[in-house]
Amino acid sequence: MIRKYLYQFWLLLLPLAQQSASTDSLQPPYGARCVDIRVIYGEAFLYYEFKSVKNIPTNFAEQFIKDLQLPRVTSIDQIKWIFDPGKISNIAAEKAKFVEALKSVKESLYVNKGVFEKYYREEFKSADALISKLNQDADWFNAIFQSK
Repeated sequence: MIRKYLYQFWLLLLPLAQQSASTDSLQPPYGARCVDIRVIYGEAFLYYEFKSVKNIPTNFAEQFIKDLQLPRVTSIDQIKWIFDPGKISNIAAEKAKFVEALKSVKESLYVNKGVFEKYYREEFKSADALISKLNQDADWFNAIFQSK
């Protein structure tokens, strides 16, 4: 089912963007991470991950940290995770679970604080301050996670 959506999505984007034949990936020590689709808009790169799951992946936090560390990611709005609406229809209701998972890797998240600082145009002095902002605000979540 998700492959059908992926294909339809790609057909919509094809006239607007140039697809890269290769994928950005991470190498050790961060571990391998390839995204489903990388879309290039001029100088900007968007990274799409398609999920067809009923529950938030148990390794969500680790995957998300790796996405933040992709070489051309400079702001969190370059990362898009699209969930199958037949399995998770209201992704916004899952925000608390996402933030809770991120608490377990908050120091790794803080190492990548620059992508959040660029998005929010504010400086985060600690990992707890960043987690607090993510817990209080839904804009970042809605910019990344969608159910379509």
